[in-house]
Amino acid sequence: MFKIPTEISWDFLFSFSKILYIYTKLDTFQMKKILFIIACSLQFVNAQTKPSTGEYLSIDKTNQGINLFLNDDKTFQMFVLNGTYEVINDSIKFSNDLSNELKNAFNVQFKKSKTANKKVNIFIEPAYLYSRPSYFLGIQNKADGEITYKTFNEYFDRDEIERFYEQSYSDKKEGEEENTKMSFELDKPYAIYVVRNLQSKAKIEKYIISSDVSEVKIESNTSIFDEFEMTGVVENEDALKVYVNKTSPLKFVNKKAKIETKNEIPATKTTEKNWTYPGKKDFNDIYADSAAVVVDTAAAYSDTDYQFKAKVEKNLKEALVNIKKDPAKYLFVYYNPKGKRTEKDFKNLIEEYNINISNTMYSEYDAAYDKFNFYLATKSDEGFFKKNNVTDKSFLILNKDGKIIATSTKSIDQISNTLNYDSAFLSNKLLETENAITLSNTVTNKKTSIPDLTKTLNTNYKDLFTSKYYYNLTSYTEEEPIIEEKYDENEDATTEAAAVVEAAADAYENKNFTYYKSEVSEKILTEKLNTIFEYYNSKNIVNSELVNILLGEISGNHNSFDLFKNENNTNNKQEIKFINYILKYNEDEKKKVKIATILSSIISEKAANNPDIQTYNDIAYKLISYSGNNLGIIQNAINNFNTKEKASEEANKLVDIYYNTLVNNKPVFENIDTQFNNISADIDYEIDWTSFKNRINTMLNAQAWDIFETNKTKDFERAIKWSELSNLVEKDNPYSLDTLGQLYFAVGKKSEAIAIQTKAVALAKTMKISHEEFENALNNMKK
Repeated sequence: MFKIPTEISWDFLFSFSKILYIYTKLDTFQMKKILFIIACSLQFVNAQTKPSTGEYLSIDKTNQGINLFLNDDKTFQMFVLNGTYEVINDSIKFSNDLSNELKNAFNVQFKKSKTANKKVNIFIEPAYLYSRPSYFLGIQNKADGEITYKTFNEYFDRDEIERFYEQSYSDKKEGEEENTKMSFELDKPYAIYVVRNLQSKAKIEKYIISSDVSEVKIESNTSIFDEFEMTGVVENEDALKVYVNKTSPLKFVNKKAKIETKNEIPATKTTEKNWTYPGKKDFNDIYADSAAVVVDTAAAYSDTDYQFKAKVEKNLKEALVNIKKDPAKYLFVYYNPKGKRTEKDFKNLIEEYNINISNTMYSEYDAAYDKFNFYLATKSDEGFFKKNNVTDKSFLILNKDGKIIATSTKSIDQISNTLNYDSAFLSNKLLETENAITLSNTVTNKKTSIPDLTKTLNTNYKDLFTSKYYYNLTSYTEEEPIIEEKYDENEDATTEAAAVVEAAADAYENKNFTYYKSEVSEKILTEKLNTIFEYYNSKNIVNSELVNILLGEISGNHNSFDLFKNENNTNNKQEIKFINYILKYNEDEKKKVKIATILSSIISEKAANNPDIQTYNDIAYKLISYSGNNLGIIQNAINNFNTKEKASEEANKLVDIYYNTLVNNKPVFENIDTQFNNISADIDYEIDWTSFKNRINTMLNAQAWDIFETNKTKDFERAIKWSELSNLVEKDNPYSLDTLGQLYFAVGKKSEAIAIQTKAVALAKTMKISHEEFENALNNMKK
């Protein structure tokens, strides 16, 4: 919720726009629309015709959720989000009215005819055709048939869209409404599926098409605030910490409790236009000194947003020279000698790319987003393309060496979408491809030193130490078109080639480009890894790059090559040697937590009949102290022991370890906060404070219940200690209260048991969860 002051300035609008950008990542167009509404509101307030006071609702579909209040005292407030909130212990959960799951993502209307026909016309808003590819239409011809999905814009060609816009403006007469729908005809299907693919989830709606339906009109019913998620922590009764979309928190204090600071009153206060002083520098002059950093991109500042302009080359020879000077960039080439719209399409692609990168850079140049130079090929370049077997319309991406590392024959719209909306994926894919080429060259060079080989080999794995590490998520395709390069068969390094080592497959469903691949011997790669490992292990040298390689190999977490086909994963002895070497790493405590988390997950998947399961369990136990008694590591180890025996003594000892981690000479919640911060910083999935406390409660409660259920009476007092802590960590949980109540009753604390069990029953009824077993236990206690 944002409150707009009565006296508003452009400085405020600028600050407000930055807040919107940071917390919503809206594009410039959407932000300007919202700011325009605010500015118009001010004009509205000061208008000659006095409006009635009260609440005004935004009727613009994309800006639903903006409410304007005009008060009797001539003040106003504008709110951009509203809903309900719920306090759960020391956490606060906000429910955004606009993200209501009951609300349809689309407004769909049918027009029916008196007679059945075999065709149906689909009408959609053209805005969908130029937006990020998040709108899809699926067609199902039979009730149990396959669903075929396409993006909305794939149902039209570019010329058709442009003609529609030209006609909409040229044919429109004064007083007429603008034609806002485009249409296409389909053979009448059994059903259509309308999809909006959001960042965190997809909203899919199915509509059955009856025989009398002749037209279907589809409109979006979504707002820019749909995915605006808010959670918070109650610090005290007058202070809140609120997280918006899991970003850095906003801190709030109750207005009644805010301590006002005494500010000095200025001696004079004036407002001047075009204020200056002798020698005052212009805004652009201030940054002129930064020209020492040479950027191979034409760009300029404006008074508002940074205006990016991609470098467009004049000829191929010069383009290759320039890309060699800037190895961080790639050359993007469009070759379409027979196309009638080639120049226009290329110009449109560049314009859209410039707008998108300008929005991404926002206020200043950032080389990290300036990845491509562009060149439109001409007839004079035909020799180059023939030499590289390119004979038809193609998009090519060349690296600093002038090597073609990616090609595509897709439509210019599809390529534009990839450049503008999947640019990070494309850049990473190109980097992986480059790494694959470098790796192939390095391993076949007999003169490569061990440190250099280690460094190059490490590029094949997602970097544990600098980025999030998602293990066991790499997917591979068997049949992807390749651009092959075979090494000289006379070289030793390649005569033993047994199989093609494939470049990394798409972890994202984007098949618009085909990437360079090479052949290299799997046997050679295996030998190289073993050589590196034996070199460092024999000298007892802990090399962080080798740690990353071994961890990546064990977990199958490859960037560009599945080097060893997980061959080492089936060899327990080799894998255990690798793990023992990894655990020698002792440089950074947070990185150790990350290492332990990955290894723990791998070990937890080992089958109980694995011949080396005892060795793996011993390693799992070592990981506890290695990780600083991390909750996830302890939980995995507990699960391993409990598969053999429920409430086993080994598992109980681990629960004791974690109990003592939380209950010591420091406050319990201070210790929980320390554990939470370590996990939040290093685990690769999101978990909030409330969920983390629930995990602690679940572990303590589950083990306490297992002791009660298996009637291990000698451990009842131990279980009560755990259960009391679980109910302190997460209050008002009927399941953990039930455990504590039944344990109290089992040791003779009848009055305490009845009080706790009564609360458990009441909470279960309030939460509308099954409460029969809780009531049966309570009735038994009262006998």
